[in-house]
Amino acid sequence: MAFPNDWTYYKTITVDHTKVSADLTDYPILLNVGVDTDFKDNAEEEGKDFVITNSNGNVVKKREIESYKTHDGTLVLWFKGDISSSTDTVFRV
Repeated sequence: MAFPNDWTYYKTITVDHTKVSADLTDYPILLNVGVDTDFKDNAEEEGKDFVITNSNGNVVKKREIESYKTHDGTLVLWFKGDISSSTDTVFRV
């Protein structure tokens, strides 16, 4: 499943390949977003509509929301992704 590239509200997450010692599959990644007005004003209550995609727009299916606060848009989310040691890896949430 893929999401369109015209998403209005998303954040780009880039994993610097120089910080990765080997290619990793299904590596657990913690995303901790502080106060975010885009998320606050546009995400569903409890963050049920948060989706992680890779740079091609394909959905990363394994994710878990640890906490989401609708009053300020803060988000703590875990997901599993494939990470490269030779080129930066980009995700979107």
